[in-house]
Amino acid sequence: MIEVRLSQLVVVEKGGYQFVRLEECEPASTAGRRVLTLVIGPAEAAEIGRCLSKEQTLRPLTHQLAFDILSRLGGKIERLVIHDLRDSTYYGRLDLATPQGPVELDCRPSDGIALSLRAGTPIFVAEKVMAEAGTVPG
Repeated sequence: MIEVRLSQLVVVEKGGYQFVRLEECEPASTAGRRVLTLVIGPAEAAEIGRCLSKEQTLRPLTHQLAFDILSRLGGKIERLVIHDLRDSTYYGRLDLATPQGPVELDCRPSDGIALSLRAGTPIFVAEKVMAEAGTVPG
């Protein structure tokens, strides 16, 4: 597993698309840090933007509600893992600590990024995913 950090959130108004870039915390080789780019939806981009700017809303929106439910039930997000890439679709899971023990939840990576940012927990990418889709900016 490779620990990554969110290095960029891009929202293109006229084109109507959004993406995030996740960058290796430590480069795997002397070639430099690999970057993984994921296209995400507008709601997830907006939530990631709110997390980055620490913006508060008057009422809890969906990601805040999910985070609050988990917290109030005694759970905690431990990490997000982007573990697979199949047919141009990334697969993620949230690893949770709960009073009943560890729980793994399937999630879209974009939702997982938003929740991980809110929780302040690490994000990891499987080596096989980074090897297949990661790039070294040049």
